[in-house]
Amino acid sequence: MARMVAFNCSAVSSRRVPSAVLEEIDLAVHKVKGIDWKELNQKNFPLPSGKPFFDDVREELENGSGMVKMRGLDVSRYNHEQLRSIWYALGSHIGTPMFQNYRGEVLREIKDEGKGVGAKLYGETVDAEGRQFLSSGARTLSPGQLKP
Repeated sequence: MARMVAFNCSAVSSRRVPSAVLEEIDLAVHKVKGIDWKELNQKNFPLPSGKPFFDDVREELENGSGMVKMRGLDVSRYNHEQLRSIWYALGSHIGTPMFQNYRGEVLREIKDEGKGVGAKLYGETVDAEGRQFLSSGARTLSPGQLKP
């Protein structure tokens, strides 16, 4: 049986995306227009000044808390498909995209569809006492709430 562990949100490491990387994201997202997001990688979505930043994020994921909140990307500047491309490309600069579930999804939109809807697809997210929880493997990237 799974064991519930209290999670201290203040322990999550936070990193601001450097301004040079944000500028490179703007250039790259327009360069890859028309390319399916699943085809994006470090070569066709280049972020050359981002290497130190991505190395730092990777180190925190692998040897630190296992989670990093990346700040500074103004999501209001991009449409849904651009955000999907940016998110997948950022992940490719940090590690190797891998499927996250039995359906082979490497990127999945997370949204609140109401109580019980997710349980039908993914199983219950409550413990034996009815407390809600979420679980996933370590080193999983999540775009969180992409809202302006």
